[in-house]
Amino acid sequence: MDYGSWDVLSDRHVKLASEAGALFAMPIALNIRALPQLLAGEFAAAASLITQLEAVTEAAGSSLAPYAALLLAALRGRETEADRLIEAGMKEAERGGQAGGSPSLNGPPRCCTTASAGMSKRSPG
Repeated sequence: MDYGSWDVLSDRHVKLASEAGALFAMPIALNIRALPQLLAGEFAAAASLITQLEAVTEAAGSSLAPYAALLLAALRGRETEADRLIEAGMKEAERGGQAGGSPSLNGPPRCCTTASAGMSKRSPG
């Protein structure tokens, strides 16, 4: 799927879930909507969607791994925040029976370093 289609379809997903009052569908819709914003470098727009996602998730009493928030932290180079989100996501997955346990890591995750390095190597335009 190309970026333009992803942008349009994810926006439609949020609108449909909202219009239907589908509280449990909103976290997934908002998470999916934040991703093209992040990839386009629209960090403020993505952060706003993530804030909405967190509020809806709490109101619904549901849980969702913090995919968009983790990617935002990584793209901003906030390794400590990303590490915290990874740990929280792993604990939530274990609590929900989605994981057999924490993987063995040889040191802290380097998602932020990798993402930041990748972003700095991109050529303008």
